[in-house]
Amino acid sequence: MPNADIILQSSDLVDFYVHKSVLIVSSPVFRDMSSLPQPPNGAVPNALPVVHLSEDAETLDSLISILYPVPPEMPPSSDNILALLSAAAKYDMDAVQSSIRVEINRRGLLSSSPEEIFRVYAVACKKGLIPEMESSARLSLAHPLTFESLGDTLRSFDGRALRDLADFHLRSMRDFKSNLDSFFNLLEGPSKIWAGCSMVVGYKYPPYWLENFRHEIEKLSGCIWVHKDSLTNTIPTYAQLCDKYLKRLKEHLETTDCKFCPKVHALEGDRFREKLKDILAQVRNVPILMLGEK
Repeated sequence: MPNADIILQSSDLVDFYVHKSVLIVSSPVFRDMSSLPQPPNGAVPNALPVVHLSEDAETLDSLISILYPVPPEMPPSSDNILALLSAAAKYDMDAVQSSIRVEINRRGLLSSSPEEIFRVYAVACKKGLIPEMESSARLSLAHPLTFESLGDTLRSFDGRALRDLADFHLRSMRDFKSNLDSFFNLLEGPSKIWAGCSMVVGYKYPPYWLENFRHEIEKLSGCIWVHKDSLTNTIPTYAQLCDKYLKRLKEHLETTDCKFCPKVHALEGDRFREKLKDILAQVRNVPILMLGEK
């Protein structure tokens, strides 16, 4: 690097020639220049001070490339890009962290395969990356916490991180079931709008299509097949819920001469589906307890 005035040395002893001014602007950690070493007495004339860092050469190369007006060298794997994000957090580089998170979102690292989602969670826990840990934990609710879903990622987990994720899954599923019961309460819940269906015998009974819709949700999440606290249960997505709702309502209208439900759907259908979205939003707000916090 032309006119470089300091050397950053990686853990695998690769030297990177950089400018102090760039480090100072980018990182409060490097801002106190008194903490940076000076050439020792008797050193080679014009020798530059060397800062020994714990990051490897690949991570430092990527980190430094983001600091300069050149195309950044982003790591190819999710593990390495999370290591880069961890380094940026360690050195308090807010702008760099934002750039890396943009790249993470662009690559879809937090919404890919179940195994990748679990891997991101495991690595984020190790490196203390709270936003990535929380995002991946919530995305993992759509997948069962089983050996099949975890795959080789299981080796990436610390024991406590896996325990905390299992606890989060169980608490989220309990919350989902509780919200589901309230949602389908025909006296007080959002589903009471369907109570006037002519196909219903008695006010307290839901239309059969609505009951089938609830059955579809429970089947989708695994609630009716396994113990209520099983880690094989999952939380359906909003798109899945809407698909099941429209499918069951359509079947009802095609097989009956009901005039009530299509009117309710036209007037209240959007709000009804918004209430479905609220159920999922409440589940997504279940707190994630880190590192054994209780």
